[in-house]
Amino acid sequence: MLCLARTQRVPRRLNSTGIRRPARLDSIFGLLLLLASQFTLQINGVNQVFESGLTVSQLLEHLSLSGKKIAVECNGLLISRSDYTTFALADGDRLEIVVAVGGG
Repeated sequence: MLCLARTQRVPRRLNSTGIRRPARLDSIFGLLLLLASQFTLQINGVNQVFESGLTVSQLLEHLSLSGKKIAVECNGLLISRSDYTTFALADGDRLEIVVAVGGG
């Protein structure tokens, strides 16, 4: 007995060039774009995932450390406080963030 499996049609969408491609490819491309827009930083020995294009200042805001007396080191390089807004972080950067505490 011969059994023919019925195949389902995959809906197709037009991309920006007008070429049709299967809809499931759109979800794959979306996932790849999401993964490409994120990167991993190692902060005080712990890996964390963030959105790409992050500066030190934005990272400190995200970690609720802005305005505190801190020192930031990236890959062994001490970053000046005046460079926090322009120093762009990259995938795989190793950061050490030290918060100054008072005491006696």
